[in-house]
Amino acid sequence: MNRPLYETGADLAREKAVIDRICKAGQRAEKLPIHNHLDFAIFNGDTLAALVEIRCRNNFMDKYPTFFCNLSKVMAARQLSEACNTPAYLFVQWSDRLGYINFDAPYTVQYGGRNQMRDWQDKGLLAHFEIGLFKGVGNE
Repeated sequence: MNRPLYETGADLAREKAVIDRICKAGQRAEKLPIHNHLDFAIFNGDTLAALVEIRCRNNFMDKYPTFFCNLSKVMAARQLSEACNTPAYLFVQWSDRLGYINFDAPYTVQYGGRNQMRDWQDKGLLAHFEIGLFKGVGNE
């Protein structure tokens, strides 16, 4: 049995709004397939400029001291970044601001995840990034 995907059409629309906001004039974003582990590749012409993961949250940025994502996501981002010789970024749209970090930022590891009934696989090792490491986008 396949595991459920938690990404909805509304999630994809929010993700698109963020990528449209962060792409500069002359850049284009290509949605990556799930096996690439990240959401987008940004190109300047034919040159790969950045790899991007986007997360959207319904809370203020300072509600929690860290932002976490699955450790395997961080490891995949770092590996792709090295293989492509290009930076990989994590962008987070909170209720009050948009921020980002490079996936090569320091983190601590804890165990946790979603508390979804009947989906024991949605818990595991998580990389926690200090909120203070995130840089604002635009005037934020």
